[in-house]
Amino acid sequence: KKTLIAAGADTEPLSSKAITKLIGDAQNTIEEINFASRKRVLEYDDVLNRQRQAMYDERNSILDGADLISETKNIIEQLADVKVNKLEGDLDSIVAWTMTMTPKDELPTFTNETTNDAKAKLIQNWLQNLFDAKVTELGEDVASRITTQVLLRVIDTRWRIYLQEMDYLKTGIGLRGFGQRDPLVEYKHEAYDGFENLVATMYEDYIRSMLNVEVRVERPDIDALKAKITD
Repeated sequence: KKTLIAAGADTEPLSSKAITKLIGDAQNTIEEINFASRKRVLEYDDVLNRQRQAMYDERNSILDGADLISETKNIIEQLADVKVNKLEGDLDSIVAWTMTMTPKDELPTFTNETTNDAKAKLIQNWLQNLFDAKVTELGEDVASRITTQVLLRVIDTRWRIYLQEMDYLKTGIGLRGFGQRDPLVEYKHEAYDGFENLVATMYEDYIRSMLNVEVRVERPDIDALKAKITD
């Protein structure tokens, strides 16, 4: 029985031209693999870059003086629709969630016959009334400054967490290929769902923070003022 070395000895030697061609073909194959790999990385990055641009546009709009008191009406409407759909209209879950939004006892009244659209509308009106009352309590000028500060803080905090989650996802997404699934397609789906959840969570944090914000006005120390005047 011939060994592999012995079997190789019976073959005709390769010409230098053939060897050069084999090396060239191998190099071309490696370059194509590297290019495909780099292209795939760029495609992953492109998904996140689009989301980053959308987030920066939102942040810049706030810094440029967007009227957040008026915009909050749209935010509340979106939040109500998303939350009812996410909770699949389950009455107990919706009631439990509304209780996390404000310490106040006045909660919207639902019945088992209430449709999901009606539930979303009830939540929308309830949150809007609470927000309007908070603006009146704070005064429009103060409320305007606070809405800006709160939403910027929420965006920055949630965006940092999201970037960490997406980095972790990109690291492990290649394993999806073993299940005969395209990792890039899977990544895009996960990124789309993740970004939708990010926006919904940001809006929820913002509304909850605004409904619970309290402004304390420090009163001057009368005795200290009198002492200064006496001195």
